[in-house]
Amino acid sequence: MTEIPIYNLEPARREKFIPKWTAFVGALALLTTVGLLVLTLVFMVSFKLGDMMARTNPFNNYELVWPGQTLADVAEYARQTSKGHVTCYSNTLEINPYPGSLLMMIPNSESRYTSENSMTCMDALEKSTFRSVSITIQNNRVQELNLFSDFLQQDVLSLYWGAPDAISKSQNGQAVYLHWDRSAYTASAMLNKPYLVVNLVTLTAK
Repeated sequence: MTEIPIYNLEPARREKFIPKWTAFVGALALLTTVGLLVLTLVFMVSFKLGDMMARTNPFNNYELVWPGQTLADVAEYARQTSKGHVTCYSNTLEINPYPGSLLMMIPNSESRYTSENSMTCMDALEKSTFRSVSITIQNNRVQELNLFSDFLQQDVLSLYWGAPDAISKSQNGQAVYLHWDRSAYTASAMLNKPYLVVNLVTLTAK
């Protein structure tokens, strides 16, 4: 069968052929564009998931002392530390149900721990993203968790909490605060100049 060039077609047949060819090219271009967009989206999602999998969640070891957890959970966390206990401070003499893991101390009168129903437990950490932890307990539940660090990167927090809900700055401009609002707690991160490293993460129960 001999192929007939388009310029040799009769005018009526040529008019029918050209729109079909144009529609085919347009559909092919549309499919190519959609395919590229899908591939880009897949690449971005895969990159983010891969980045999250490559980075260890810095909060994995602190689920037992997360805001809302009980005093028993704090005692279990203390037992799992390298020393097997944490030091706690309270201005009130009360029965300590976990004397082996919560070492109770009575601070001097100038201490800031003045609530009758609260105590604060502290621990210095080794070989961890955070160098120390402070746990404030009220009515036998964790009210506030403070995690101090010297090298935690801000983008790590964004991987797990997303973009901050609010950003504020200290009056002297030396620190920036990132804020996240979650259903059961609020979180804030303090970054000192040059705003590359998170120095403090505070989680507060609602």
